[in-house]
Amino acid sequence: MLVRADTHVHYYQHFDFHLFLASANRNFSKNIESCYRIIFLTETENEHFFNDLRSGKYSEFGSVISTKEEVSIIFESFEFGIFIFIAGFQYASQEKLEVLSLGAINRLELDNRIPFSNLVARLSERGEFLILPWGVG
Repeated sequence: MLVRADTHVHYYQHFDFHLFLASANRNFSKNIESCYRIIFLTETENEHFFNDLRSGKYSEFGSVISTKEEVSIIFESFEFGIFIFIAGFQYASQEKLEVLSLGAINRLELDNRIPFSNLVARLSERGEFLILPWGVG
């Protein structure tokens, strides 16, 4: 079966969860009948969606299935089927460059924005999978 993943997803508390799932379902389902749908969360320091989802906060929309990994959960939506969520975080360096840390369950606490090279070094020491998103514009 085909695997589709979105590796830079933010969910903010003011979002409509049903609309979020419907949009994800539509995006993942383009041009195919079925696939594994993986959502890599990139939470900011003020967001805790992964923990909220895991704790059952959104149980009116589906059920949470635990996995062997602490950093992932399966969410079986009553309406849209199965989504796999992977915990992760977004950081910003002193130079305002983003660094995504995927598959991470504990956010690195930083007093202030630190230089890019120091941020990458500290995250790398933790063994996290890092992505440096890049956009021209």
